[in-house]
Amino acid sequence: MPRLFRAALALFAMLFLFPLTALAAEGPFTIDLAPALGPLGEALVTALSVGVVYLVRRLLTYLGMKEDAQARDVLETAFANGIRAALEQALRHGLNTAKIETRHQLVAEGARYVIAAVPDTLKRFNLDEDAVRARLTARLQGIVSTAIGPVLAPPETEPQP
Repeated sequence: MPRLFRAALALFAMLFLFPLTALAAEGPFTIDLAPALGPLGEALVTALSVGVVYLVRRLLTYLGMKEDAQARDVLETAFANGIRAALEQALRHGLNTAKIETRHQLVAEGARYVIAAVPDTLKRFNLDEDAVRARLTARLQGIVSTAIGPVLAPPETEPQP
C-alpha cells in the first residue's frame, strides 16, 4: 500500500506541480494537460468504481455475519427456553428426569417449543425436527448429568482388598 501511495504522490507532483514551476519561468507559454488527463481520468474513475464495489462487498459480508450471529443467538435462546419449559412441565407433573421415557417426553416438548418459537431461524440454518431433537437431547443430557450426576455411569463398587 505505501508503494501505491508513493506512486500516486509522484504522479500528482508530475502532473500538477511541474506546470506551476514552468509558469514561474520567463515568457508566456501554455502547457496542455488534456492528453495526459484523459486516460488518467478514466483510470481514476475505474479505480474508484473498483474501490466502491470492494467496500460494498465488505459491508455486505460484515452485515451478513452480524445477521447470522444474531440468528444464532435467537436459536440458542430458543433451545434454552425449550429445555427450561420442558423441565418445568416435568417438575409440575412430578416426573423423574432420570428416566429415559421422561427424557423422550422432555425432548419432544422442547422440540415443539423450539419449532413453534423460531421456524424462520430453523429454515435459515436448515435444521429439521430431527436436528432440533438431537441438539435438545445433548443439552438435556448435560443439564440432567450436572444436576444428578452421570446417569449412565456404572454403579460404583467398593475397592477389593
